[in-house]
Amino acid sequence: MPRGLILEGPACGRVLEVLARRPEFPVLLAGGPIIGSDETCATLPPRSSGEAPDLPRALALCAPLRRIVQGLARVRERVPAAGFVLDRFHLSWYAALPNWRLYEAMDEGLARLGGRLVVVGRDPRIDEALARTRLPTRVLDAADCPDALAASAAEFWSASAPPR
Repeated sequence: MPRGLILEGPACGRVLEVLARRPEFPVLLAGGPIIGSDETCATLPPRSSGEAPDLPRALALCAPLRRIVQGLARVRERVPAAGFVLDRFHLSWYAALPNWRLYEAMDEGLARLGGRLVVVGRDPRIDEALARTRLPTRVLDAADCPDALAASAAEFWSASAPPR
């Protein structure tokens, strides 16, 4: 089954840059989309915004994320071999809006699409979400060099490696 890669954490941007230069990257992506943080986090509320929005407002804020997951499912229907990469997604949102009910259906949809989660660097604000996600997950040390991080992410994306 084709897989998707969801990169989260403070150092995920530099990992994606290095990963995109690796020779296996086009094979793993197989014509699927790369959706950057400029799109996934465009409506992300600031973490210092104070009081959390009520549930209807929070659901409205998360609507673009639901559309992205639906779009990935449509891509997979048209191109069954297509992979995907998401640069910062629902765990980044969880850090700002910590209510797992907002993300649970998206997480399940990403799992059905073969998504794998790579977290680069620890952020204690997402620990609960990490415990709840259904995605195979690997947490990497952001202190490692970008090449080693990208190699580990690529191996996890492509192989049937067990989550760590």
